[in-house]
Amino acid sequence: MLPAYTTPESYLENYMSQDFSQGESRVTNMRLLFYEEDQTLANTLASGALSSAKSMRCSFEVNGIPAQGSFTVVTRELMGYGTVVDYLAGGYAPPDQFDMEASMLFDVWNSIQFNRNYFGICYQVSCPSWQYRCDDMCCNWPCTKTIEGNMCHPKEN
Repeated sequence: MLPAYTTPESYLENYMSQDFSQGESRVTNMRLLFYEEDQTLANTLASGALSSAKSMRCSFEVNGIPAQGSFTVVTRELMGYGTVVDYLAGGYAPPDQFDMEASMLFDVWNSIQFNRNYFGICYQVSCPSWQYRCDDMCCNWPCTKTIEGNMCHPKEN
């Protein structure tokens, strides 16, 4: 768990290098360079009110060798008790090769369809009144409040 109110930017600059330093690899000097122009993936992943997401270009060193990367980071605030990273994905390469090496990877990454019907997958989720859910785990009708809590039932005709 991270300290409360850790943003995607502060995770990238202050904590990500610790998470990436495993085994023989030591990641240092992690620095945010700029926000990626396309924030679609970040915006899609930050669906909760307490979530924050950014796609960012950064520079850093791996065992003293310069690198440049692009990472999407989604953090979620736990009501002032701390912050968790819900999503972290990206890629990196030597700075002079990043645009050439990573461009196809990011084209594929940015083409991901976040439409449940596209995947043919439905999710069983808890049910705030503004979300949708039904018995076969597909989201196609609104939830209703009951004494037991928010339950999902088909609309009355």
